[in-house]
Amino acid sequence: MSWIRFVRHAQASFGAANYDQLSELGFKQSAKLGEYLAKHKRLYNKVYMGPLLRHRQTYDTVKKEYELAGISFPEPTVLAGLVEHEGPSVLGKVKDQLVAQNPTLQKWHQESLDKPETKVRNHFRIFNYFMERWATNELDVELPEHTDWMSFKEGVRDAIKTIMKESEQGSHIIAFTSGGTKSAIMGQVLGMTDEKKIIGMNDTVINTSFSDFQFTGERISLHQFNRIPHLPDDMVTYV
Repeated sequence: MSWIRFVRHAQASFGAANYDQLSELGFKQSAKLGEYLAKHKRLYNKVYMGPLLRHRQTYDTVKKEYELAGISFPEPTVLAGLVEHEGPSVLGKVKDQLVAQNPTLQKWHQESLDKPETKVRNHFRIFNYFMERWATNELDVELPEHTDWMSFKEGVRDAIKTIMKESEQGSHIIAFTSGGTKSAIMGQVLGMTDEKKIIGMNDTVINTSFSDFQFTGERISLHQFNRIPHLPDDMVTYV
C-alpha cells in the first residue's frame, strides 16, 4: 500500500494584478504547514507539484521548514496535470457578456459598484454561477480558446496515473496543487458524475489543506479530506 498527500497551495494574491503569487498570509500558512509536517517527521519518497508559481512558493516554504528541522525534503517533479483549471481567466473574458444577458448578475454587479463592501461576495456569486455552467457547457456566450473543464479533468487523471505508475510499493508522496485540481481528484476517486457537485467542492478546499489517498496498483481510495491541523482559525482562507 502506498500513500499520496495532495496539498492545496497557500493563499494567493486575490484581487491583485497577479493572482499567481502567495500573499503575506500565504507564506505564513505554508510555514505553518511545513513546521507541522517536519515536527511530526512526515517523510516523503517523492514530491510532485503543479507548474504555477503559487505551487512552487508553497513547496519552497515547506521545504525551508524541513531544512530548519534538519530533515531532507525531495526536489519536486513538475506535472502539467496538477495545474489549476482555466475557469477564472475565461470568466474574466466573458463576464461582460454574462452580466449583460442576466438580470441577476446585473444586480450583483451593480451592487458591487454601489457598495464596495459587497464586491468580494458578489464576485464569488458571479464566479460560482459561471463555473457551474462552464463545467456543463451551458453558457450561451462566445468563449475564448482555452482548455475546457473536461479536458482539464483528463489532464488531472493523467497526472494521478503518472504518480501511481512511478511509485514503488510502500511509497509516501506529497503533491502541491490547487483547489479545483483537488476537486477533480475527489470526483475521480469517488466516481462522481455530477460536474456541478465536483466543481462545487472547490469552494470548500482550504489553503494548505491536505487530503490523503491510499493506492495499490491501479486502485486508489480516499482516506481523509481537507485537513488543516496546522492552522489556527484566524488563518483559514479559501483563495
